[in-house]
Amino acid sequence: MAPAKESEPLCEFSAEDEEELASLEHTRWMREKARGGWHWGPADDEKKKLHACMLPRKTNDLEPYAGFLDHLGTTELPEDEKDKDRVAVHNIPRILKSGGYTIVPPARKPAVTGADGELKLNTEFPATVIIHPTAP
Repeated sequence: MAPAKESEPLCEFSAEDEEELASLEHTRWMREKARGGWHWGPADDEKKKLHACMLPRKTNDLEPYAGFLDHLGTTELPEDEKDKDRVAVHNIPRILKSGGYTIVPPARKPAVTGADGELKLNTEFPATVIIHPTAP
């Protein structure tokens, strides 16, 4: 993200990017829950630390959940629950814009590496932040 220019249009994610970011968000949420001792349960139960959404987005792709598979249920997350992550991701550009920021597309790299390998700031985007998901 970077400070937005007033005339700059709202950045929108492609459908593919939005779906990938929604998947990453669900994985992040489940990883956080698993670290807190939560497991899948048919109904939410805060005292027992059970949550009905501790389910993979795709039952044929369990790689994102390595390290906490034993916390998950075996069925796929329902579409209405997937939609919650999609809506959250869809709103990121609007939330950033309301705070005076925008998303810098990957083609506009915020930093450059000099010939000596030293990372140098691109002055067009001096307050750019790059967020990379952490490993499980």
